[in-house]
Amino acid sequence: MNKIPSENIIRVGGQVETFDKTGKIVLDCLFKELNNIDYNFDDCSNALDLGCGCGRVSLHFIEEFPKTRLFACDVDHSSVNSLPKDNYNLVPIVNLARPPLPYLNNYFDLTFSVSVWTHLNETLQYEWLDELNRILTPDGVALVTIASYHTLAIHRKKKLQHALKTSDIELGEKGFVFFPQNQTAERSWPGTEDYGLALHSQKYIEAYWSKHIKVVKVVPGGIAGGQDIVILKKLED
Repeated sequence: MNKIPSENIIRVGGQVETFDKTGKIVLDCLFKELNNIDYNFDDCSNALDLGCGCGRVSLHFIEEFPKTRLFACDVDHSSVNSLPKDNYNLVPIVNLARPPLPYLNNYFDLTFSVSVWTHLNETLQYEWLDELNRILTPDGVALVTIASYHTLAIHRKKKLQHALKTSDIELGEKGFVFFPQNQTAERSWPGTEDYGLALHSQKYIEAYWSKHIKVVKVVPGGIAGGQDIVILKKLED
């Protein structure tokens, strides 16, 4: 495993001591769900980690799947620059906070985004869903994590304010709850002024995301009992 500077891990909200372990757990959870839908890893030539940070999941991916070329992108220059440059199977770039990405249509057999849609407002989330739909191959799969009821329960135990202010009933009625947050100097990146903390219900995902991309399944608490995993595919023409 490549050594990532501790300041980069902290910068994206990670913990230095558990960085490697957490990344492996997240990857295992994602691929458990891919196995559950009989995803064929042999057909995965190009994959994308959208919102890769400093490689918590990407670095494990390239070790476990050396036959797949992994593209990785993030809005944070410092995180992207901390990723290894000498591995042909890892192609990191800095992307803008809004689409499009510099990739061809129908290019990726697999994309995954961990803790990205948990920070997008309603306008941005739809823009990025449209972008996922554009870059996926016809048989490709996208995995996106969201914060929902399981995450709320965990955050209530930690007495986080957004969780204490939001009941399960409110989330169920609204479907989408967003808390804008002021970006600190350390975590303020170009174009991310509209970021915050987003909560989604499964019914909201099925009703509204399906207008932008095909919703295959929502797995409650799919990331080790925390964030949900949403399994997506390209809309049929």
